[in-house]
Amino acid sequence: MPHERTEEFSFKNFFIPLTSLKAVHFIVIIGLVVYFNSLFNGFVWDDFGYILNYPPLHSLNLQVLFGQNDFNQPDSYYRPLSALYFAILYTLVGNHALLYHLLLIIVCIINAVLVYFLFKKFFSILPSFFAGIVFLIHPLNAESVDYIAQTNSPLSFLFGMIALLIGCKKESYRKRDYFLISICLLISLLTKESGILFFILLFLYKYLYNRKESLQIFFTGAATVVLYLLLRMATIGIAIKPAVMIPVLQTTIVEKFISIPKIFAYYIVNLFYPNTISIDQLWTVKEITVPNFYLPLIVTLLFFGVLIGVGIYLRQSMYRKAYLFFLVWLAIGGVLLLPFLPLDMTVADRWFYFPMVGLLGIIGIFYQMLITKSSRLKSSISVVLIIIVLLSVRTIIRNADFHDAFVLYLHDSKISDNYDIEDNLAGEYYAMGNYREALTHYKKSVELFPYEVNYYNLAYCYSQLGEKQQAIDAYAQALRRKHYSSIPQKHLSITYTQYALTLLEVREYQKAKRIITVGLSEYPDSSDLKTELILAQGKLSAQSK
Repeated sequence: MPHERTEEFSFKNFFIPLTSLKAVHFIVIIGLVVYFNSLFNGFVWDDFGYILNYPPLHSLNLQVLFGQNDFNQPDSYYRPLSALYFAILYTLVGNHALLYHLLLIIVCIINAVLVYFLFKKFFSILPSFFAGIVFLIHPLNAESVDYIAQTNSPLSFLFGMIALLIGCKKESYRKRDYFLISICLLISLLTKESGILFFILLFLYKYLYNRKESLQIFFTGAATVVLYLLLRMATIGIAIKPAVMIPVLQTTIVEKFISIPKIFAYYIVNLFYPNTISIDQLWTVKEITVPNFYLPLIVTLLFFGVLIGVGIYLRQSMYRKAYLFFLVWLAIGGVLLLPFLPLDMTVADRWFYFPMVGLLGIIGIFYQMLITKSSRLKSSISVVLIIIVLLSVRTIIRNADFHDAFVLYLHDSKISDNYDIEDNLAGEYYAMGNYREALTHYKKSVELFPYEVNYYNLAYCYSQLGEKQQAIDAYAQALRRKHYSSIPQKHLSITYTQYALTLLEVREYQKAKRIITVGLSEYPDSSDLKTELILAQGKLSAQSK
């Protein structure tokens, strides 16, 4: 009998040769490992206002979901499919966070796989694989995976990427391809309006690599955008955005310009050293200083200088078209980060989800050129693996910050000073019954950015502590501030009612009557104010006897 030769098992066989099937398996496994601890997180931040405490999402009423609601606003955005997604989930599992997190992780893993296949059209398998992993596990993208209320960004990205991959195929299009591209783009747009960026990329890709079909793809995308606009106009229309309580939107045009270097530097620095990431960043640059302007300007200029230099170097290279494609990807994503747009904060980690692909594409070109020399291959792989491990550990740590609202606000308040985190953290302390600690953070909130709501919260906290005079002073301050909400009245009804109630408690009946009268001029149907007015008049009548 001839001796049968058995192949010795080797761990190396798992990785070499690296095939697309293996690459996809590794991306899925790494994604599940890195984001496993986020499965046990609860709801945080806007998850309450947009999902748990928002009745329109608690039933599958399509008229409500596609009509005007918090997801569909005439003055800002139209995201009915995001509303439908959350409504379906809430109908299935209610306020149990596990399935929300699991589905979001799955969506983001699929996105990373799609990014891998996109890069495979430009590079070899190794840089494409590494880029897909980095996109998935980078700490800047952790917010997109951990933050349930912002599932719309990864969902919109998912369908936009499908449209782009269909459009990037080498063979000629069939009618079915145009139909699928149009459907996916429309879903992407109806989930989040930034889906229009994939239309730009589709046209650019065709213009660079198959100019004959660029006109057809332009008309396909344009027709889809027109359909989106018609749906929006037919349901909620378009209106001018009112004033909002975002500090960066209250700045002058000069202050917006001098904020740009620090905004870009935030993403650049945290891309390579993700140490200062946090939610809800509302800082502004009011004056030109070394830390707020000159240092960020140097970082930004160096970054863009490198990009320009690489572009010049590659102008005769086989990668010049790929470089231009990813540079435009980065650029159109970067434009959406500028403070001239009606953004609801200064910077946000999840906003870099789209432009990161463009930057990874540019880095992929570097890596592709590097590994063409086999002598550098092993050392480059070792460096990349170390980077992936470090980024994974940082992301796992960041996932833990999203464990619950209190943990998140407490952690991020130490990184980013802003009124909203302080107000939210105070609310968590208040819910625990720790009014004294809540008071400290309400005070800090009004110091950072005073407006009616945080002054009202401060006043109510004072009242709960029995410090009535301080509460009265805070209520008076609340009525001197804007409320920055969409109601037409000058102030909130509850500010009048609680202010008047506190005045009645300290027997300032005449002053209470004046406040109630002003409140009734704005809210003539308020039963609470009418009741308080009767009480105040009764007390004044008793005093006069």
